Amino acid sequence: MNDEIEAMIARMREFGPLPQGAAERIRPLLRVRVLEKGAYFVRAGERTDKAAFLARGWLRYFYVDAEGREFIRYFCDGNDFVAALPALISRAPSAYSIQALTPSTLVEFRYEDWLARLNIQSVVVHP
Repeated sequence: MNDEIEAMIARMREFGPLPQGAAERIRPLLRVRVLEKGAYFVRAGERTDKAAFLARGWLRYFYVDAEGREFIRYFCDGNDFVAALPALISRAPSAYSIQALTPSTLVEFRYEDWLARLNIQSVVVHP
């Protein structure tokens, strides 16, 4: 399952060159996770501390209004990063869910570990 991690690092390099040794520093933080169809990466109303790279599969970001109607924010079809970013940054419960529409393979990591390993300070937004 190292192919998924290498795909993530290759995707990161598409954004620009990585700092010297960055790939080696982040590898120990990464964990490959498979979500079955219908499983959640993040559930609305829960706190999360994880982000991921979607190596394979389809995910949907959605929320449910007060009347119980579902609204799709967008879909993710692989080779991209996924997170409930506002919830990660604010450390508040997520306003939306991220759910697998197909069996999906992710490379998961704890957001704070990622920032610390790369010597980046987190931006904390207080409500």
